[in-house]
Amino acid sequence: MPAARRASQRHACNTLASAAYHDSMATMESLELFFRFGAISLFAWQIAVIARDARHVAVAQFYGLMAAGLIGFLATHASVDLNLPAAAYYPLSFLSKSSALFIWWFVFAIFDDDFRLRRMELGFAALWIALIPFDYEPISRLAPNLADFSTGLRVLLSIALAVFILGRLFADYANDLVEARRRARLWLPAVIVALFIIDLACDYLTGYGAPPLNYSVFQKAVIFGFAFAIGTITLRLRAVDLELPAEPERPTTQAQTSSDPVLLERLQAAMDEKVFLDPELSLTGLAKQLAVTEARLRAVINADLEYRNFRTFLNQHRVEAAKKALSDPMRKQDPIIAIALDCGFNALPSFNRVFKDLTGQTPSAFRALKGTNFTS
Repeated sequence: MPAARRASQRHACNTLASAAYHDSMATMESLELFFRFGAISLFAWQIAVIARDARHVAVAQFYGLMAAGLIGFLATHASVDLNLPAAAYYPLSFLSKSSALFIWWFVFAIFDDDFRLRRMELGFAALWIALIPFDYEPISRLAPNLADFSTGLRVLLSIALAVFILGRLFADYANDLVEARRRARLWLPAVIVALFIIDLACDYLTGYGAPPLNYSVFQKAVIFGFAFAIGTITLRLRAVDLELPAEPERPTTQAQTSSDPVLLERLQAAMDEKVFLDPELSLTGLAKQLAVTEARLRAVINADLEYRNFRTFLNQHRVEAAKKALSDPMRKQDPIIAIALDCGFNALPSFNRVFKDLTGQTPSAFRALKGTNFTS
């Protein structure tokens, strides 16, 4: 075969291969855009539904924040650049870079009925947000060393946040009395955090720029699937279905109906005997005292007494005991920390926080209102 003919065939093969490659890349880019805009549309619709029907529901509010962060991420962090104007890019990018905080808050709002943005959450968020401007070129060009330090610090904070989320949710696994939510503690946070860590690793390996196209398509498909799943759930829910207790429930003296009245009576007798004063009391320990399985005890406390968390169940009784002690003239000289320890709390700060959450007052204010006029 003449050399010219062989060269011509090689050129034709190369041309076909190049055309096939470009067609494949074009298809992948189209897929990425489809998943991105599909997810953005779903998240925007969900935010609108929350604003209309569930803006007073804490878990819905935190989901709305997370959805806004993911919209920013989808718009600004992908292989296909949308060439957004600066007026749109910077706010969306800021939302994207804050999305880790919003994911953290949303996950805890699902699994912790008492979750609020307290000093720790707000302090961490302030540090995180203070580091974001160093990611942008105008500032990073002026202080490159500081920008590198900021990037490294945010990586460490991201890892610490992922570990913290998993640790907190798994640590409270035994205390969760809502069976479906308890099972979800084992997989939902792991999925969210795994995606977060994978994205972080990809950013680290690719220099925190646009992700590789194949990975970006997979990532956006997962986010689209998540948005679609939440969307189908949203269509079946009313706002009231999202409601969580505004405050922990008050203990009841007797359930109107009970699937296990014998155990309920024994449980109430144990509470009357003040077993909750033991600061180390756990659901496992209480189940052993009552000679029942943990599952059976969880079901009674959840279904009959309508508590969603075992710690809340104990704290309600402990606070009631503390209120009696703070109102007792015979104990007006006792320091509040002594009363806290006597009522089953391990430390004064946790006692102050729980007492205020349940009563709306600090222990000192409650004591003064009851006329003992003693300030610890």
